[in-house]
Amino acid sequence: MTVCVGALADDGKSVVTITDKMISINAPMAYQYENDEVQKVYELKDKVIAMYAGPTNLADEIIKNAIIKVKESTPETVKEIADIVRDEYQQYRLTLLAEAVLKPHNLTIEEYKEKQKDLNQEVVNSIEKSLTEFNLLIDIIVCGLDETGGHIYTISNPGISILSDGVGYSCIGIGAPHALYSLIDASYTKSLSKKAVEQMLKEAKKRSENAPGVGKLTYTKTISLVSNE
Repeated sequence: MTVCVGALADDGKSVVTITDKMISINAPMAYQYENDEVQKVYELKDKVIAMYAGPTNLADEIIKNAIIKVKESTPETVKEIADIVRDEYQQYRLTLLAEAVLKPHNLTIEEYKEKQKDLNQEVVNSIEKSLTEFNLLIDIIVCGLDETGGHIYTISNPGISILSDGVGYSCIGIGAPHALYSLIDASYTKSLSKKAVEQMLKEAKKRSENAPGVGKLTYTKTISLVSNE
């Protein structure tokens, strides 16, 4: 549930973002709500942020772990920061996967790799199927500015990072298709001014509210190297 959009503007000198304020929790019971205090945007470093779609309790841990690693390693580029988030995504998925799939067989990841050839083939087949299908149901946008301009990365299950600079934007969450078509209909291009792109994203978010699970409340953030012209 949710919608998050990040888009380049001013030929890559600005990054415009927008999200709803809907929270989804999957444990111990599934529920969702929205209020003014909800914020799905995390500052990873000056002029670099992360937004997420998916279970809040899981995404929050991934991104907060990544923030710690960013502070420890002091990366210089958006790509380096996105790679850290990607690695934390992969590691968190692996940890949950081991707990959900391997622990019932009294195995760790390392033990499974070592003992796989000695296990019953039906057990191996079942485990391999579960390993392949295990999905965190989380998408994360990492976007911001560095010395080369604005960049947008989308990180999805099982921990794949995709650069979205070519098209100029990324949409995630259940409202993503609505937002995507809104930007297409508006003839979005990354050469547009940030003011124009901000308006397009507001319209895209409004349209995404037709999807079930997208909240009515809105949060926007623009990172820029240019004036407010």
